[in-house]
Amino acid sequence: MRIIYDYKIFWSQKYGGISRYFINIIKNFHKNKNIDYKIIAPFYQNSYLNYEIDKKKIFGLYMKKKIPKTLFLFKQFNKFFFKYSVHNFKPNLIHSTYYNENINKKKIPLIVTVYDLIHEKLAKEKGYEIFPKYKSLMMADHVICISKKTKEDLIKFYNISENKISVIYLGSDHALSSPNKYEGLNQDKPYILYVGSREKYKNFQFFLEGYSLSDRLKMDFNLVLFGGGKLSNKERKIISDFITPHHSNIFIFSMFPLMIKNMSCKNCCCFGCS
Repeated sequence: MRIIYDYKIFWSQKYGGISRYFINIIKNFHKNKNIDYKIIAPFYQNSYLNYEIDKKKIFGLYMKKKIPKTLFLFKQFNKFFFKYSVHNFKPNLIHSTYYNENINKKKIPLIVTVYDLIHEKLAKEKGYEIFPKYKSLMMADHVICISKKTKEDLIKFYNISENKISVIYLGSDHALSSPNKYEGLNQDKPYILYVGSREKYKNFQFFLEGYSLSDRLKMDFNLVLFGGGKLSNKERKIISDFITPHHSNIFIFSMFPLMIKNMSCKNCCCFGCS
């Protein structure tokens, strides 16, 4: 079987759960010699793809940083070359990485994975309706949902046939043997754990503002950031504006196994901001 993955999530996400999901799937293909695959991502910024996948399996060029004022150009380039390259590879299956409406699949079966319907549900709560996944779902030959609840919501909002949907739960890479390089972390002091991306839409700045309003939190709790990559200069500036060094220690973990080997959840308060 020959499988193609598109560029969509690898262009939009440097780090994150969805790109990690696809990378972990792809990394397991070596267990089945009957599967051949290609990732067509003419330009991509995803670190997992760049460092963890055989470059021979990637059609594309890694960009460490996006070039300002050129995003539309690169987006169009990705679209064009994906359409051009798909049929040269002659795949038996296309698995879209994130609601790609520009796949010219012709007779090739297309799979789409749906994680949640947050946008649709929030819009309905505010009194209007949106259906951002409609075109992608109508193009798909089969849909993977990561939970039964997601499946129920998908049927409710998009009236997708139940026969077209499979529920496949998320897993983990379980890399518990990773070297422990955070043993100096003081675990006697309780901590607040922030999980995930710190992009603007995740409200990381609001989280820091709320944290900074409490002298007790700043004095008595460490702040631990998991995921989201290294702190940018802008993020460091935001942190310095709200939190003085003598108040709190801030630790950053990029790998979940390293984090859980160092911390006891009995001293943890966890935030995943949206």
